[in-house]
Amino acid sequence: MTTNNKEIEVKFEIKNVQDIKNKLIKIGGEIGEKVFQRTIKLDTPNEDLMKRGVFLRVRKEDYDVMTVKIKNKEDKELFERDEFEIKIENADKAAQMLKIVGFSFERILEKYRETCIFKNKSVIVVIDKLPFGDYIEIECENKKEIEDMISNLGLLSEKRIVGTYWDLLKEKEGPDKKDAIF
Repeated sequence: MTTNNKEIEVKFEIKNVQDIKNKLIKIGGEIGEKVFQRTIKLDTPNEDLMKRGVFLRVRKEDYDVMTVKIKNKEDKELFERDEFEIKIENADKAAQMLKIVGFSFERILEKYRETCIFKNKSVIVVIDKLPFGDYIEIECENKKEIEDMISNLGLLSEKRIVGTYWDLLKEKEGPDKKDAIF
């Protein structure tokens, strides 16, 4: 399976995970099982990909994927990138192969993720537990559905986060913190 789509999302830090889950269920969401994800972000030693707004990762979870994301728009309201993703057989082997060809700068981020889907909406909401906090991520190609979900969950618009978890790690733990692992 290969996907190529536009990723449009926004994040919020959350203090009460159960409260958010209750609100999601109340508005028709179905929350799936908690899954552990281990993301290995790769770049050149000079971080050439990051400088170009390109993100290369392999991720281990209940299935392994390789993803390339390309930042394509600056926006203070939503985070938008082009995303190319393919299922792979083994994320660790893929990471090793990418290191051999020069992507030797490696960072690791671990999280526990619960995904909430809705039968009559294209919006997807995930609840992520990271070593540095709990977050909700609202993703949809329809920007109105994202804004409606923010409103339905009672989230404060001025608290939106339009960056990556890597950006948050740097902000919360300092610029020298390389990895976020449990």
